[in-house]
Amino acid sequence: MAAGTGVLSDIFSGIVFKRLSPVEVDAVRSNQHEFNGSRPLIELFGRAQPQRLITDFYWMSNAGQLLSEKGLLTWYDARARHPTRTEYRLYYYDNSVTRKAVAGDTLLIGRKPDGSTFLLIAPPTGAAATRIAWLFGIEVEPGAAFAALDLDAAERSGLSTAFGVGDQEEMSIWEIDESARLSDEPPELRNSIRILQKKLGEHANGPTASTSSTFQPEE
Repeated sequence: MAAGTGVLSDIFSGIVFKRLSPVEVDAVRSNQHEFNGSRPLIELFGRAQPQRLITDFYWMSNAGQLLSEKGLLTWYDARARHPTRTEYRLYYYDNSVTRKAVAGDTLLIGRKPDGSTFLLIAPPTGAAATRIAWLFGIEVEPGAAFAALDLDAAERSGLSTAFGVGDQEEMSIWEIDESARLSDEPPELRNSIRILQKKLGEHANGPTASTSSTFQPEE
């Protein structure tokens, strides 16, 4: 079980994570662009469907490259017309971030109390993976199925302290915590983590999800 005691855990209503499989990201193997709606995803998005979720997509490399793009996720029940069965799925639309994803990468999806959504893709090992695991308090290896972070953990850091908001010169917790510092961490990665941390701390303006009855996933 993962414990959500990372410095970002205060500002999210829920976070799920998993390791990407070939069928989810390899266009040669599949063109489905979907994640199966396991229990953690249902707890994250609920059973109302379909939901179109305006989402901030992020991809980070171990060298410190950070790519971001605003895109769309759709949460829907593929068996909505069936009288007794449900089959929830999360459909993602192709963009510059999702095209960077490869099998084995770590995928995180989170929601904030204001309803905004983010999706983060990172390498499974290396400097970026270690930093992201520390930020989110991930203490277990991601598996094939989604797992939920325990955001009710007692240890949580305040938003202003974690992000250094209010004072541009103030250092964030992750920057002054020597236990989280990697000796071989490139400066580019530290800067990208700083940018990512700031972006994830921003609150979206206005609604980020809508319900539509006309959604049809791409073939």
